[in-house]
Amino acid sequence: MKLKSAIFALASFLFTYDAFAGSITSTVRKVGCHIDHNHCFVYLNETIEDKANCGNNSSLRWDGSGNTSQNVQAALSILLTAKTTGQAVEFGSAGETCFGGYTSFTSLELH
Repeated sequence: MKLKSAIFALASFLFTYDAFAGSITSTVRKVGCHIDHNHCFVYLNETIEDKANCGNNSSLRWDGSGNTSQNVQAALSILLTAKTTGQAVEFGSAGETCFGGYTSFTSLELH
């Protein structure tokens, strides 16, 4: 039974580690969305490494429209909370994907 628990604990750790592999943790400098196209953006107080060769790593961008509108609202809520409280946010896979020629991310977590 102890072996099963140890294997489960190790698997849980590895899954959590992998989910945020390549992550960056930072406070938010500014956040917003364009009204004339579908880009939302966040500028961080940390350097974003452009691992995917997007061409522009001054901010993280994501699609502010389409089928992910609930996730967009959740992301904006998390980022606005982080901005107003000074809390750090962890961006999963930051700089490992692109959106519109800018670095992007796959998940975020308020610290």
